[in-house]
Amino acid sequence: MSNEESVNPLVLRTVENGIGTITLNRPRESNAMTQQLWEEILQTLNEFAANDSVRVIVITGAGKAFCAGADIARLKKWAAGGEIDLPMTKPSPKVSNGLDLPSGFDDRFSYITQVPKPIIAAINGPAVGSGFALAMYSDIRFATPGAKFSVAFARLGLIGEMALPWLLSRVAAPHVAADMLFSSRIVSGEEAAQLGLINRTFPEADFLPSVYAYAKAMVEITTPWSLAKMKQQLYRGLVQSLDEAVNEYYPLMDESLHREDFIVRLKAMLSSIGANK
Repeated sequence: MSNEESVNPLVLRTVENGIGTITLNRPRESNAMTQQLWEEILQTLNEFAANDSVRVIVITGAGKAFCAGADIARLKKWAAGGEIDLPMTKPSPKVSNGLDLPSGFDDRFSYITQVPKPIIAAINGPAVGSGFALAMYSDIRFATPGAKFSVAFARLGLIGEMALPWLLSRVAAPHVAADMLFSSRIVSGEEAAQLGLINRTFPEADFLPSVYAYAKAMVEITTPWSLAKMKQQLYRGLVQSLDEAVNEYYPLMDESLHREDFIVRLKAMLSSIGANK
């Protein structure tokens, strides 16, 4: 553990206006990933998942990076012949109030999909390797135009880690995944938006305020139950047939039509329509 880590928290947590923010807090190391940082992120996501006042979660990085990948100290140890201490078994972390998702959505970063609330990655700078995975397994991704995305697996003689080949081929397309994985090149925020890797870019000058404005609107106009169930539908749908998705839809729709949320909001909508006539 570095002196910085012993003094400063690895993760900063704030809750305001229904938005819980997780800020990776290793700015001098470009928020590079360590096992302890990974555990702190998991712990904070669990806290926010169990906190009813948190409706939407934003993940970002302190300083000028989102997350620059594996911690350089660990890589130097491996290069010097030290033990390869990367776990080779699926961690299957427990997620508070976790969504009902199939096996596979319980790996080091794919577990994020189990969190029953929308997660927005606010990518304020480089998102590389494990940082790229953290961003890609978030539900919605915004970036600055100059943010940088990359995976260096092929350059280092590795395979596609963290199931990123599987995910990238579904987020964008197989040929986009092949380009990023095989070339190990750097993709800017602007190009990432064009490729469909992220939702959009916001100017750096007002980046986080733009992200929060989007999140605040979601808090104000949606219901937590609806968002959680649709998130579950999205990720279960990645591994389902259409028939399976349809069969799961009917009981959920029946339940939603009889919930108080729906009745109250339907009456408000009809009242608003009537007032405008």
